[in-house]
Amino acid sequence: MSMEHARTAVRAPQRIALVSLPANASAAGLVLDDFRAALIAYARLSSKDPQAAAHPPLLRIDVSREDEWGVTDGEDAVCPASALATCDAVVAAYALDDAEPTRGLAAQELGAALAQLAARGHLMPGTRIYGIACAARADGADGVHVLDDAARACAQASLAWCGGTVITDAALIPRLMHAPRLGMWRRPVSRAIDRLVAAVRMGCALDELDTLLGVDPSHASGDAITVASPHPLWRAVASHLPR
Repeated sequence: MSMEHARTAVRAPQRIALVSLPANASAAGLVLDDFRAALIAYARLSSKDPQAAAHPPLLRIDVSREDEWGVTDGEDAVCPASALATCDAVVAAYALDDAEPTRGLAAQELGAALAQLAARGHLMPGTRIYGIACAARADGADGVHVLDDAARACAQASLAWCGGTVITDAALIPRLMHAPRLGMWRRPVSRAIDRLVAAVRMGCALDELDTLLGVDPSHASGDAITVASPHPLWRAVASHLPR
């Protein structure tokens, strides 16, 4: 599933925006929480002094707000869309549900939102964009369509599309996030998020990551979009677990 994207010089981000679309989508928000926690953990592990480990500022963005500042959401301040202009990397998560079609306007909302933010001057040309699509379908095809559309929107808006991750079975994600991160049920999803974290931290596109890490070409992915699913048995197990 390789696609063309805007190539940018590899450079670690100075400020990262985390955007959930729609804002109240629990699956998208939970995956972004996992991404944030993993990025902070890896920054500490890679630091010579874990107590003083620094990572780029992480901004949670509410694209529905233009002017309000200082609204808190747990530990983080939630910033308005205008704060995107200060970020050189954006991780945008989008959640589909079973009621939405796999094609058409519903699947294009992520791309449309990115284009609108760029048109309003909230996203600067060349900003690196990474996507996470929480797909309703078990094969992730609807999520791939969402990210393909986002890539086209980025190209038209002069944004640097850097690839993304599709996580299948969006309805099961709230339960999945209660499972151990690297346990049997959740491990494939966690590894996909970790790859995205690595690409964001290194300031590269997802399909460039293996080359930069020196991975043997025979084992390299080379994909701009990766699809990850919970363990196949999770679909049967999750229905018997509390949310």
